[in-house]
Amino acid sequence: MGEAAHLQAEELTVAINERLRRAMEAGDPAGPEARKLVEMHGRWLRMYWPEGTYTPEAHKGLADGYIADERFQVYYEKVAPGATQFLHDAIHACA
Repeated sequence: MGEAAHLQAEELTVAINERLRRAMEAGDPAGPEARKLVEMHGRWLRMYWPEGTYTPEAHKGLADGYIADERFQVYYEKVAPGATQFLHDAIHACA
């Protein structure tokens, strides 16, 4: 990933975290804010995953890993309390 792409990924990370907070405030992991969040998260994944490897099933599997792996929980819980579970539920509802 080149420097420009890396900067885009970092900007998208900030936007995803903000969208996650807004989606949580809306309260519906299958609602419009959550759908946008999952779309953004999928776009972020495609920036890092090899071309053609993204699938909704892979996205859901990653979300399961977020719940299972404490490192992801630590990261997302800094965004907002309950964020890891909400993101997991949104991905399962919307991917």
